[in-house]
Amino acid sequence: MNRFRLNMLRCIALLLCYLACQTPEEKQLEAALQFAGANRGELEKALGYYDPASGDSLKYKAVRFLIRNMPGCWGPDSVFLQAYRSFYEEHRALAIRYNYDSFSDFGEKIDSLWQLKRSLLPSIEERGVFDLRSITCAYLIEETEAAFKAWQENVYCRSCPFEEFCEYILPYRRKNGITADSARRIFYARHHGLFYHNDTVAGQDSTAFIRETDSLLYLYRHITHTRFYGRDIPVPSASVLEYLKKGLCEHRCWFNSLLLSSLGMAVAVDFVPAWGNRNSSHSWNVAIINGRSYAFEAFWDDDRWKYKRIYNNRTYDEKWGSFRLPKVYRHTYSNHPAAPAIDKRVKSEDVPPLFKNYKKKDVSAEYFDTVNLTIRLPEVPKETHYAYLCVFGYQQWHPVQYGEIRGNEVTFEGMGKDIVYLPAFYRNGEVIPAGPPFHLRPDNRIDTLMPQKYLQTIAVNQVTGSHFYERNQHEVKYLARCRFLGSNSPDFSSADTLGEIPASISMESETLPVDSSRSYRYIRLLCARDTFAAGEIRFYPADPSEAIKATVYRCPLTPVLGKKEYLTDGFSASCFKGYAHAGAPRFIDFDLGDRYCLQSIGYILCINDGIVPEAEYELFYWDGQDWISCGKKSKQKHYLCFTNVPSHALYQLQNYNLDSRIERIFIYEDNDVKWK
Repeated sequence: MNRFRLNMLRCIALLLCYLACQTPEEKQLEAALQFAGANRGELEKALGYYDPASGDSLKYKAVRFLIRNMPGCWGPDSVFLQAYRSFYEEHRALAIRYNYDSFSDFGEKIDSLWQLKRSLLPSIEERGVFDLRSITCAYLIEETEAAFKAWQENVYCRSCPFEEFCEYILPYRRKNGITADSARRIFYARHHGLFYHNDTVAGQDSTAFIRETDSLLYLYRHITHTRFYGRDIPVPSASVLEYLKKGLCEHRCWFNSLLLSSLGMAVAVDFVPAWGNRNSSHSWNVAIINGRSYAFEAFWDDDRWKYKRIYNNRTYDEKWGSFRLPKVYRHTYSNHPAAPAIDKRVKSEDVPPLFKNYKKKDVSAEYFDTVNLTIRLPEVPKETHYAYLCVFGYQQWHPVQYGEIRGNEVTFEGMGKDIVYLPAFYRNGEVIPAGPPFHLRPDNRIDTLMPQKYLQTIAVNQVTGSHFYERNQHEVKYLARCRFLGSNSPDFSSADTLGEIPASISMESETLPVDSSRSYRYIRLLCARDTFAAGEIRFYPADPSEAIKATVYRCPLTPVLGKKEYLTDGFSASCFKGYAHAGAPRFIDFDLGDRYCLQSIGYILCINDGIVPEAEYELFYWDGQDWISCGKKSKQKHYLCFTNVPSHALYQLQNYNLDSRIERIFIYEDNDVKWK
């Protein structure tokens, strides 16, 4: 273990020793000063600079806040920055040669350069230095004075509570691993007086700060996403990010945080540690105005303030699809240690990395309705005190929340809905299942996913799940605005209108309420365009609730994909697409076999399959501890069909020809794949 890591552990141990005893702020401050070692004098000089009994009392409290929350704060030293200088110059030269075009060979060239150089360069932890042992009195005073000046000048945040100022405006450090430099003062010199200073503008509209923030960030629109090329390249300062003009979401988030706070805006970084229905994670910025958080995309785009709209665990967005978030955390400067990390009964290696980060707090309730889940565990190993809720991604289960075990029960607080979770233990860096996975439904019901003896057939035409919405957006127009007519004459000599499919359609199965109380045997679908495509059309009577066994008896469309019988075969993965030549009829007629009073009509898009013809796929179900194979298949028409599969389980389709990291889990209900 290198010296920096060892000292980090000692620092954390010292801090947690005080926090575990619930000591007052004075003892937290003393713990920080004690670890500062030879730098203690610099920090005490900063404390002595302001008189707590005078008009500087708030500044005195601000410096105390910075110092007592400084344990755990660190950045690279000057040797690190010097070592990387020539690498950044080569990086920039490549970028200029390719005009910063990430869609060219630029990304691969950057990857090659990084692989060539990384072993010759120090890691950021090897050259890490603690703020407690390096921050000077002069730096603390300069940052404090600058923060107060910007706060008082900002027309949107100058009346915010002092506690919000300390957390979201004051801190000089917005993330570990970046330098504590003069970035905020440089940003202030560039932009002060141009943004957030006009009382008239602020008084005209309570959300005027959004337009001002957009105007400010537009000036930095040239800093774009790397598209994950060279993703491990350190970006240790705002000046380096401006120099490279490429970064990840996390880089742009702390950059924006430095920029906006330099002008007195209360701003933070929120993140989802792992998605509930996609792979990977994500970070974004939030502005804190009058106690409310306004989330926005870190990089420039035309709909940057969308996150409260699409991260609510309920809605479907026409462009981005549906997002399901198990938890949202906010990076903080202040310390909020999680119980497993400060519990002396728990070894460090038995705590997931997410919960070793104590500079964060849970803000899930600011985005979506949450629920506290109490789970009974079948068996609890000895000396096991905590359990974790996990979500799936990149072929792994990722812990996103913890709970203390009491008897055989554990409660997980503030969880997001419509997500598949796995309760687990954590030992030596390994996730160990503690019970069966379950689907937490939108109505708070828990559906335990355990394989049943009843065998079923599963048809599937995707591997990556619901992630690639843009790939299938064009299919919406082939089903949108189609109308349904009901008749008891097979030639539809007389007919009633039953309803129209809306323009916005999700990638999941949906239903259209029928606007008629009459009974019909024949249903006509009137196509809105020359081309029609759907995965399935279903007809539901008022009683019983199961779909009627309908057949297509007339379809003048010329087939482009699949057969017309696929529309009512019960499998949404088997799609039909047809085309009507100019002047030809554009309809499809269905026979219900008898007269029915319909309650609703179900429909689902024709999803472009991601099945590669020459590839081999294997279907798995989760048996409670691991993935069990249901056999292998190659492409059958435009979908895969697996028989004799245990029902009511959690499933995954693995692809042996592509990168398996992108595969998603799913449940199977009503012959439909529900990606999770």
